[in-house]
Amino acid sequence: SGNGARRGALTAIQQSLAWAVDNNYLQTNPLRKIKKPPSGRRETLISPEDHARMCRKANPKFRAVLIILHGSGARPGEVSALTAENWTGSTFVLKKHKTSDKTKKARIIYVSPCVLALIQTLIQARPRGPLFTNTLGGKWTGNAIRCQMRRLRKALGLPFGTVAYSYRH
Repeated sequence: SGNGARRGALTAIQQSLAWAVDNNYLQTNPLRKIKKPPSGRRETLISPEDHARMCRKANPKFRAVLIILHGSGARPGEVSALTAENWTGSTFVLKKHKTSDKTKKARIIYVSPCVLALIQTLIQARPRGPLFTNTLGGKWTGNAIRCQMRRLRKALGLPFGTVAYSYRH
């Protein structure tokens, strides 16, 4: 209904047509020059009260994810990649991350003092592998975090734009 949905639909169609051209099913992509609508900004902020409500409602494994998102401003995908090996004692350092190919720099994730105890507990429990695991013991995926946030948002009646990425704002 909004620009984001139109942009996503047009992107999917353009990618399909580009694939068809690459595989010689079409000679040219008739939509290659169509301008996409702007995606718009995510403006929903998570209040301290809503964060507390989500933490109370979430299972303990996802509560840890909410706490690190809130206390670090990390991207949800970065949280799923955090390991004890990335921890310096005060920050996480990710060599491979969303913008590493472009910036050629490591991503440093600073954490608030209130998150340190959680991190130290997780590192003692999991010196190898992902620090934040789901109820089955596996690594959280971006999609699983998205689904958990959607369930919490619906259960608590939070605004539609309340997503994990909102913690970065």
